[in-house]
Amino acid sequence: ALRDSAANRAAKRDEGLGESRVRQIYNELIDAKRKANESTASITFDKLNDSLKKQVDKLKKEHNDRRIDFTVVTKDGKAMIKPIIK
Repeated sequence: ALRDSAANRAAKRDEGLGESRVRQIYNELIDAKRKANESTASITFDKLNDSLKKQVDKLKKEHNDRRIDFTVVTKDGKAMIKPIIK
C-alpha cells in the first residue's frame, strides 16, 4: 500500500503544477500587481488554478510533455505570468 501511494504521488506530481506551487504563483502575482498599482479584484486562486492547468495541458502537447513551470514578471509596468518550459 505504501508503494501505491508513493507511485500515485509521483504520478500526480508529473501531471503538472501542484496546489502549493499554484498558491505560490498566485501570491507572487498578487504582490507584483499591488506593487504595480494594478487591481487584484478579478484574480481568484480558483480562476488562476484553472487557467494554469489549461496552459500546462496545452504547452505539454506543444513541447512533447516537457515540464512546465511559471514565473511572475513585470513587463511595461504590468505584472503577468510567463511560462517556463523545462
